[in-house]
Amino acid sequence: SKQWYQRRVRGESALSLYCTEKLVAAMSYEQEADDSWYIPALEKIYGTILLLCFLSGTVGNCLSLLYFTARGRGSSAQIYRFITSNDIATSLLMLPMSLSYFSSRSPVFFSNSALCDVWGVLWIIISRYSIFLVAVLSISRTLSLFLPFMRVRSWKVVTVMSCYLVLLVLQGSVPFWRGRRYLYYPEYVQCFSLLGELFEYNSAGFIVFYVLHPGHFPRTLR
Repeated sequence: SKQWYQRRVRGESALSLYCTEKLVAAMSYEQEADDSWYIPALEKIYGTILLLCFLSGTVGNCLSLLYFTARGRGSSAQIYRFITSNDIATSLLMLPMSLSYFSSRSPVFFSNSALCDVWGVLWIIISRYSIFLVAVLSISRTLSLFLPFMRVRSWKVVTVMSCYLVLLVLQGSVPFWRGRRYLYYPEYVQCFSLLGELFEYNSAGFIVFYVLHPGHFPRTLR
């Protein structure tokens, strides 16, 4: 009916206006004079914690990877190898963030656009891949409890984990397909891409990509 159509148009217009205001607020963050979020003492603490995570995580997970590599090619060993490799990548990505915290959130490592792109893609991938790997491990442990005599072939497990990894790589590279880059945001000390710059608001691409890959959407716009 006519009334229903008018209500729908008003609702969509209000939603578009709200999203636009949020996007403008996020993009103009650096232009605001309020720096109350910056506390030098906490910056050093954050940088120290991330540096310790980098050192302990890299060394510890490298040792774990050597251990599980020596255990053969069973399905459990394969899962743990993927998990420790993902954790090594996570630990390595802590170092650029630590350097930025020690440098008053200046880009440092992220000043190179290519390195910022690589870091942004890897961060998106490993943060989701770690959740997926834990799910795979949980399923394998559950099967071993309820079906102790069932043998899961390792190549099947590797195929599933590899296919999902390829999917994450494709999702992380979507900004490049749209002619965009990952940008450094000092308030997050991270490189990421704005979903609002990739698709029109309320479009099918916007909704689908946000559901599948919300990491491209900064917290200030949620």
